[in-house]
Amino acid sequence: MILCHQPRWFQQTQVMGTYSSSAVCLLMYPEDPYDGTGFPGSTVLGAILSGIVCSVVILPFAWCLFRSRHAVASMKRSALPSTTMSNPNANLAPRDSLLAIGSVAPDFELPTQNRGENWKLSDALKKGEVVLSFFPMAFTGVCSAEMQCISGDLAKWSGKGAQVVGISCDSGPALKAWADQLGLKHTLLSDMHRSVCKAYGLYWADLNIAWRGTVVIGRDGKVKWAQKRDIPQAMVLDEVLAALS
Repeated sequence: MILCHQPRWFQQTQVMGTYSSSAVCLLMYPEDPYDGTGFPGSTVLGAILSGIVCSVVILPFAWCLFRSRHAVASMKRSALPSTTMSNPNANLAPRDSLLAIGSVAPDFELPTQNRGENWKLSDALKKGEVVLSFFPMAFTGVCSAEMQCISGDLAKWSGKGAQVVGISCDSGPALKAWADQLGLKHTLLSDMHRSVCKAYGLYWADLNIAWRGTVVIGRDGKVKWAQKRDIPQAMVLDEVLAALS
C-alpha cells in the first residue's frame, strides 16, 4: 500500500525532525485543510508526553552536561602554571650614568641559565669580590668572544678570589643554549625585566637591551672599578684583573 498523501501536520513534523514539533503543528493546524483528517488523538498524547520528557529530562541533562564540561575546562586552566614573572628587583632605581667608584652597588637577585637556580649579589659577596660583565645579546660575535675569554681564564679569576658573572636581557633558556654551544663554565644571569642593567647605568634604551660594560664590586659592597664600553669593544682581561685585590 502506497501512501500518496500525508497530513500537513505530519509533513511539518518530518521537516522539524522532533516529536516536540507536533505540539506546534497541533496548534497551527488543528485540522488538515486537504482531507480534514485532523490530528490523531494518540499522536496528540504522544506529542504532549514527548514535550514533557524533553522539558523535564532532556533539557536539564543537557544543561548538566554543559556545566560539567565547563567545570572540567576551568580546572584544567587553573592547573596550568602561571606565566606571570615576578620581579624581585622592582625596587631598584634606574640611572642614566654608570655607577661611580666608591658608590654602593645595588643588591639584586636574578635567575641563572640553569632552570630553577637564582643568584644574589649579597650572597656572592660573602665569598669574595664580584665582577659583573654586562653584554648586549647572546649568540653574537663580540659577546661570544668576551664570554669565552672569561670562561677560559676562570683560574685567573678564582686566583684573585673573585667570581665573575655575565648579565644580559636574554631569557634563561636562551643563555643555557648559548652556554652549552660555547662550552661556557661561568654563571650567566637573565635580566629580562631590565631592572639591574638600568640600576647600574648600563641600559641600551634604543634596543631595549643591556649595554656592554664591567663593574667590579668589593666585599664591602662598593664599586671598585667600572667601565662602559662601545658595543664592538670587548673587555680587556688584564684591566679588570688589576682592579681586583
